[in-house]
Amino acid sequence: MFLPEAPPGSQAAGSAAIEKLARQGGAPFTTLRQVLEAFKSYLIEETLRRFAAEPGSPYKEFVFKSGLLRQRAYTFYEVLMEALDGNRNPLRVDQAEAGYDRAFRGFFLGNVLRPQDVFRSVMHEILQALQAQGLLNIPNLWEEIQKFYEIVIEAYQQNALSFLRTREELINEKVNQLQLLYEFTQTLLSEPPRSDAILRHLFHHLVKLFETSEVILEIKRDSETHVIFRHPEPVHAGSILPYLDQVRTVRTPQYTSDMGETSGDLDQTRIKLSAILPVLGPTPYRGVLVLRNPSGFVFTAREFNLVRQFLQISMVAIENAEMLMEVERKQRELQAITAKMIEIGEEERKKLAADIHDTFAQTLVFLHYRLQYCEEEIQKQPELARERFRELRSIVKKAADQCRVMISSLRPDLIDTLGLVGALKRLVETFESETGIDVDAHFSGVELSGKAKICLFRVAQEALNNIAKHSHATSVELALRKEGNRVCLVVADNGVGFDVTGRNVSNVDVGRMGLIFMKERVESLGGDLLVCSQRGRGCRLEAVIPYTVSGSRVVSHAAD
Repeated sequence: MFLPEAPPGSQAAGSAAIEKLARQGGAPFTTLRQVLEAFKSYLIEETLRRFAAEPGSPYKEFVFKSGLLRQRAYTFYEVLMEALDGNRNPLRVDQAEAGYDRAFRGFFLGNVLRPQDVFRSVMHEILQALQAQGLLNIPNLWEEIQKFYEIVIEAYQQNALSFLRTREELINEKVNQLQLLYEFTQTLLSEPPRSDAILRHLFHHLVKLFETSEVILEIKRDSETHVIFRHPEPVHAGSILPYLDQVRTVRTPQYTSDMGETSGDLDQTRIKLSAILPVLGPTPYRGVLVLRNPSGFVFTAREFNLVRQFLQISMVAIENAEMLMEVERKQRELQAITAKMIEIGEEERKKLAADIHDTFAQTLVFLHYRLQYCEEEIQKQPELARERFRELRSIVKKAADQCRVMISSLRPDLIDTLGLVGALKRLVETFESETGIDVDAHFSGVELSGKAKICLFRVAQEALNNIAKHSHATSVELALRKEGNRVCLVVADNGVGFDVTGRNVSNVDVGRMGLIFMKERVESLGGDLLVCSQRGRGCRLEAVIPYTVSGSRVVSHAAD
């Protein structure tokens, strides 16, 4: 009459235990407080047992895994007892804090309130069982029971209101974060896509948002890590250097709490002295970000997620900017190559025209006049005419030799007749005789087809020409060998060398067109041209092409 019916079977299942506890607790009971005190452990443990038997949820998994549910149950019991004594403020504070925390963690309100439903249900069954056993007269305790349920309902309301307010705050916060990210992205899109400008905007946003006194942003470029931005100058980061190295190596975040303890636990404390984060992007690892304030600053999962989104947007923008810069550099290089090819083509045509004029044209004119003279003299002085014909045969042979030399300069026929190794040997002999520079040559039994042979021969020819013109070398090493599924041509000298950034020819000054032409030749066959040189340390050039290339590219094969 006074209470709703309990779930079927539940009262009978617990009645024996309830009766036993009631006898031990001083039954019959005259106040609700007596009941709550006598059944404290049973009420809490039965609530935990029944909640554990219910279907799973993220909230249920969280409270059991963290051990918070038992703690929360006993805390709720204590503040409930205080509320029954007339002091409801602790209960209101407790429920408001619980609602805030659960909303912040993203749980559903129904799941959060479910343990209180079970608690109320167990209490209901206790009262029903005591009434049935004659150990309690519910009508006599109705005012206390009504007050109990009012307090439970108020706990529901406080928890739910705090939960909903927190959700609203979180939604507003997300809206603000999205607005910040939108404005940041628009700023990046409105300016020329340059890495330094992107990093500068990122840096200023981080300083402004997180109220840090020190910021270090390191970005990995090529094979080195560079400190790009620091605030202020200089940053005194000595105490965090070991953790900075750890993040570089392990690539997991490290946080220093306001107690001075450093670990990878983001939830250890709300206030941090420093946060050291790996900078990730489309490529696996780009660098390290350090946020630091000796006075402490708020850095929780919310701040971490916001920083991560800023970094992700920035790294994508930087990747795009670097790709665009690479495309622009390639375009400039291609334009330079095209212009140089046109210039070289014109020079070759001029040279060919001059060679023809100086050799064939003059020889043909000379032959014309000699033949005309012989025609006139053949009747008058036959012996002299025959002598002149012998001279003409010698001139014709010389012209034919000159023609072969010109043809060979346009395409080395030695490759067709002697193969690549033979042509390289002849090239080395000519180089040594013309320059006086010793060449230590090593050739393995490797033979390639058409384009690959021409490519490697031209690379060797251009490299030796550069050595003769610029290196002041006294010795050269030239080697051709097969390494696994690759063929490698190496040309090294002990000359004066030159400045080149790294080993990739992409960074070489476009003015060194010979190197760029060699690079284009090798890359056209799917290979790589690597150059290593320093001033005063000589130069080493290495052309590597696949030994077997499928499809429309060259197919290499070993010599018989």
